[in-house]
Amino acid sequence: MVEAGVDLILFETFGDIGEMRAALVAAADAGDIPVVASFTFDETGRTFTGTDPETAAVVAEGLGAVAIGVNCSVGPKQLVSVVKKLGQSTNIPILVSPNAGMPEIVDGRTVFREMPETMAQYAASFVEYGASLLGGCCGTTPEHIQAIKGSVKHLQPVKRSRQFGLRVASRVKTVAIEPNGIPVAIGERLNPTGKKALQAEIREGKTEITRRDALAQVQSGAAILDVNVGVGGVDQIAAMERAVNAVQILVDAPLCIDSTDPKVIEHALKIYHGKAIINSVNGEEHSLETILPLAKKYGAALIALTLDDAGIPPTAVERLAVARKIVERAEAVGIPREDIMVDCLVLTVSAQPEGVPETLKAITMVKRELGTTTSLGVSNVSFGLPNRGLINAAFFAMALYAGLDAAILNPQEQRMMETLRASAVLCGRDMRAEQYIAWEQSKDGRVTPAKTEEVKVFTPLEMLYNAVLSGDKDNIISYIEKAITDGLAPMDILDKALIPGIEEVGKKYGEGKFFLPQLMMAGETMTKSFERLRPELAKGPAKKPAQLFWQR
Repeated sequence: MVEAGVDLILFETFGDIGEMRAALVAAADAGDIPVVASFTFDETGRTFTGTDPETAAVVAEGLGAVAIGVNCSVGPKQLVSVVKKLGQSTNIPILVSPNAGMPEIVDGRTVFREMPETMAQYAASFVEYGASLLGGCCGTTPEHIQAIKGSVKHLQPVKRSRQFGLRVASRVKTVAIEPNGIPVAIGERLNPTGKKALQAEIREGKTEITRRDALAQVQSGAAILDVNVGVGGVDQIAAMERAVNAVQILVDAPLCIDSTDPKVIEHALKIYHGKAIINSVNGEEHSLETILPLAKKYGAALIALTLDDAGIPPTAVERLAVARKIVERAEAVGIPREDIMVDCLVLTVSAQPEGVPETLKAITMVKRELGTTTSLGVSNVSFGLPNRGLINAAFFAMALYAGLDAAILNPQEQRMMETLRASAVLCGRDMRAEQYIAWEQSKDGRVTPAKTEEVKVFTPLEMLYNAVLSGDKDNIISYIEKAITDGLAPMDILDKALIPGIEEVGKKYGEGKFFLPQLMMAGETMTKSFERLRPELAKGPAKKPAQLFWQR
């Protein structure tokens, strides 16, 4: 199409954010042609794979769409809340092209009953909410278009100039990291450094620990998850693909892609369905030349480490200079300053005690001089000292006071999460202590300390149930084999684990807590389970296994 000379490319009726990302990347590769990204939302205000309007806007805008739209599926009435949310989530133009009402089947034909006058009234409202491109989708006639034109031809598009901080997104959720907002916890547990069990799992090509720790960290308060598969002697591209696919289906937290290999980072960004963070870029020329283009191409945010070819500068002023260099180079290739978090780096206090004050000073200077958000790997400060948790928590509170916005930490360490919540109140970042009070009143907010390499032991039936719930089709057969070896009857495996698991998936789907990807993964897991159990079940009851299963 680009070679044929098209003036604009419109991707419309997309219900899968992953497919839209692929389309936008393909269009950017094809040439410098303006692209409009138009999604289809249902009556719940989400796409059929669960993406909300803000997340759609964040992802599409990050990948260079010149306008974002909504079309098809529903009538104008059902799109009011979607258009309002889009107007609040982006400053780029908004396209609205609804069906002429909700489709109905009458005598075998699809009928759209919305009258032109009604479509025109909604069109004028959509302009008020921020739309500047208007049309109609299924069921729209020339009379509808004429009425819409008549109602809006004298109107001017609403100018929107909202200020947004750093926003990252999973397929179903956007997380904002604001300079004056609630600090964000980035879960560090999906990193094999010092974790023998996770290292072994990565070598074996499995994801059981990865899934378990991802879910546990989100439940403990992590807003974002750092994913690292840095184990020697393994295909890290394949390992990263397994980890990203396992985690992005299971939890709603956005991901931070953590690798020193640009090829691993790029592959993860290709398959990820949201807007990720790259961990990390630094001031070294090689890093700038390889990582910045990846962030631009795939619409990713960045963690910028304040080190360069000379190493980690000893003073805050020098670290600020490195940060400024990275920000300026990023902006030169089209990466907005808002998409950069600066990590001022903390050194081990037992070896270099003078480094901690410089780190704290650097955080304050970066926020004041550059206006970016800041992040930090907090636990680095305590290496070599006893009771590391105490040192980490005390330093964390100091860093939050200095202006830290995000921290890579273990959210299952109760002291750290308590420090984050309390410090937000004391630093004036949780006004009226609303978040703190809600957290204290919530049972979900009360996490328990985690021990290194701590692994909860599940029964075989619990493992099978959880595997169906999380769509773990890679490990389900091995779990069934273990259950059979342990003497569990095939019908008990079906009745007490697999069927309750798929019923819970259906319940969560009906409640809007799960979406089509989870439903499909659980279905595929269930299919593999039944294929394995079929010969075992055939040995028992008189009824055929298929009859037993589908009757339920």
